[in-house]
Amino acid sequence: MACAVQVFTRSAVLALVLTSPSQAAPTETFEAARAAAQTEQPGSRLAFASFSEFHMLTRRWTVLAFYVHWREVQEAAARRRVPIWEVERTRGQSDGETTVDWASSATCPALADRLGQLRALPAPAIQVPGLERPNDTVSVSLDGVGYRLWVRYAQYAGGGGEGSLQLSGNVGSPLASWASATELAMAPCWRPALSQP
Repeated sequence: MACAVQVFTRSAVLALVLTSPSQAAPTETFEAARAAAQTEQPGSRLAFASFSEFHMLTRRWTVLAFYVHWREVQEAAARRRVPIWEVERTRGQSDGETTVDWASSATCPALADRLGQLRALPAPAIQVPGLERPNDTVSVSLDGVGYRLWVRYAQYAGGGGEGSLQLSGNVGSPLASWASATELAMAPCWRPALSQP
């Protein structure tokens, strides 16, 4: 049975309330790019994860789609398969212009590290109205930067409940921190197309 989790931080909800509907609504191009990152692509490409970032005031956005393929390498008397991770980055501007570029762990070691950090993101605590804890606070974000992580394969601790996973957050969330660190670490890695192996 598939398990799907969608999380909206209270700051994200408040940001949506405090921005006008025209500012909060993502563009059709953004939605199309995000949907494409979660569906099978030509050549039997199937993303195992996607990450999106949308700036509600400036309407700038980024969608990352992550893929993996396997390469056999010879080590001593044995052969083993090693993963090669690839990421497609689609970026859009308020004027409708979009750009697409790529990075590969074969030439960018930072990608493997960032995927390791993605896997280690902490799970948010489930909030139940009326059962708030003493230290719970409400933060208001007027910038309205929305982040969304989607993972095709997820699993609860202990090995049960395999399924997909979706998390959403705003500024100040672990998703925002991951996005900022990833943008910095991978800045030198992006190319217009992947080089052939």
